Amino acid sequence: MKRILRTFALLVFVGGIGLWIGFGQNRGWTRTTTAVQELDPVTQISYPVQKKGFWPGVDFLAVTTLASIASFGVSFLFRKKNKL
Repeated sequence: MKRILRTFALLVFVGGIGLWIGFGQNRGWTRTTTAVQELDPVTQISYPVQKKGFWPGVDFLAVTTLASIASFGVSFLFRKKNKL
């Protein structure tokens, strides 16, 4: 059980960092929309349009890191099996 929890902690940690890097490394809070400037073809005036998406921020990174630390810490509660 100890090895399973430690492996899970490693996977959560590496997966959290991988997702954070893969989805854009937002150094602010997690966002689900962002404003994109578009240009009106007739009047040539730019206006903001809300674009939906997922950009994980440092809060996402912190939660996955804390979850991996907690899982790793819980692994110390299990004793090693004695081989008789």
